[in-house]
Amino acid sequence: MPRNSPHPAWGALRTVFREPRLVRSLFSYLLFNTADLATWVALLVFAYDRGGVTAAATIAAVQLLPPALVSPFGALIGDRLRRSRALAVGYVLQAATLSIAATALWADVPMSLIYLIAAADAIAASLTRPVYLAALPTYVNRPRELVAANSVSKMIEEGGIFVGPAIAALILSKSDPWAVYAVFALGQLLAAALVFRRTSARTAKPGSEKREPLRLRAAFAGLRELRRTRGAALMLGYIAVAWFVAGGVELLAVVLAVDVLRAGDAAAGFLFSAAGIGGLIGATASVLLAGRNRLAPVVAGSMILAGVSVALTGMSPGLLVAGLLYLIAATGRSFLDVAAWTLLQQRVRPQVMARVFGLQEGLIYGAQAGGMIFVPALIALFGTTWAFAALGSLLPVACLFTWRRLHRLDMITAPAPGLALLRDNPIFSVLPPPDLEGLARCLQPLTARAGEIVIRQGQLGDRFYLIEEGHVDVTVDGIPRPSRGPGAFFGEIALLRNAPRSATVTAATPVKLQVLNRDAFLRAVTGSSRAEQYADEVADRRLAAARPRRPGDPY
Repeated sequence: MPRNSPHPAWGALRTVFREPRLVRSLFSYLLFNTADLATWVALLVFAYDRGGVTAAATIAAVQLLPPALVSPFGALIGDRLRRSRALAVGYVLQAATLSIAATALWADVPMSLIYLIAAADAIAASLTRPVYLAALPTYVNRPRELVAANSVSKMIEEGGIFVGPAIAALILSKSDPWAVYAVFALGQLLAAALVFRRTSARTAKPGSEKREPLRLRAAFAGLRELRRTRGAALMLGYIAVAWFVAGGVELLAVVLAVDVLRAGDAAAGFLFSAAGIGGLIGATASVLLAGRNRLAPVVAGSMILAGVSVALTGMSPGLLVAGLLYLIAATGRSFLDVAAWTLLQQRVRPQVMARVFGLQEGLIYGAQAGGMIFVPALIALFGTTWAFAALGSLLPVACLFTWRRLHRLDMITAPAPGLALLRDNPIFSVLPPPDLEGLARCLQPLTARAGEIVIRQGQLGDRFYLIEEGHVDVTVDGIPRPSRGPGAFFGEIALLRNAPRSATVTAATPVKLQVLNRDAFLRAVTGSSRAEQYADEVADRRLAAARPRRPGDPY
């Protein structure tokens, strides 16, 4: 890269903010995260006022454990509907649960009912992030733009830690907790309006998107995808360990501030704020990953940075050093999240991506709760100082034992053979980058000698062909049609119409071809209404041109 040229990350970041759909999606995600943190604070305040520490701890558990169980299956909505529509449905559902909660808090209903409503609201909120992360790849054109979009999303999450509670505090200073819920219910309706996009008759038609049957088996497709996709289970494992440590560190912050450093309750808030700042710094800096070709070293470095920082925190001589270590640990976790999201978005099949991110969401909730539960046992066994060391060591140890698997992963992979052909092809150019990369991995090379027949008219067809090098001759009923060269394609009519081959194609020179089998071609084309529409138009034109059988017309 020339000395004075801008870093690729900045170009990717500019592109992110030039895409209107992506900007609307990011703003709606900001509304979601702000609502999530603001209502969390408001509910804890309400529970504490009603029942003290026990009620506050119970309401926290109610908001963590049910989503851990439900979100891996609830995220199915993101794979059954268009992603923009699924997001809108999720935001409307949250608006409904927030409205019900506002009414219940205002009416001062029994606490047992508040627990049920809080669980329903937490489950509704847990559906958003999986669908949102699955939708991001459809808004970008290049892998580095996907990294930039993930970085901005992480900035929004970390920024919500400050903005949400600040707004809640402002409302609570003038009113009661029910008002926080009422305000953010309106905010979720605005979020739904921002992301909802009506399907145009020109861009989609009934049945253009093929979906798997809605069976119980479909709910477990995310688990099956982890076995199928190399690196996916590893990344979810890293995220689970990181959030297990994060959950434990949150509880240890109170113990460290009050019992070890003797700095008082306010010092615990200082440590939480330091972690929030670190998360925001990490999310902002992670945009620099957009210029990298591999992210595996970043994942390892992030885990070691976060783990060592946590391990050293218990030995810190004072509050400022402890705060700095909390900041560094949160920075590492932000880097890890962005890198892991990017790998999953690039490798997981689009039709099950929301369910995979649903598994991630469930793991985050469960791991965070597990870390909090595990800390008292660690303190009882080792004391506070070594509890930090034991907890922090989990991340470097996990990285050490899985390093060989991690090292083999090119998280932003080199272009697969034939990817450029697909990207330049008018049928497939409308597909998002992860879909194109997955389709490129399905291509099979084929060569033909000059004079060799590649497909014969009247035969059944089961493959689609892209010409990489050389030229082919085309004949329909023995009448020559225009020859085709590099970048051209043939064989789509038999697959789209489930009919015999409509032409004979013969290698005019030695040719190199890239071939897609029937299932891969149809899955890619019918999975996008724009791709299917264009492919149908090409097939119609070629069939119409073949009927008059005039020399010189395209077949």
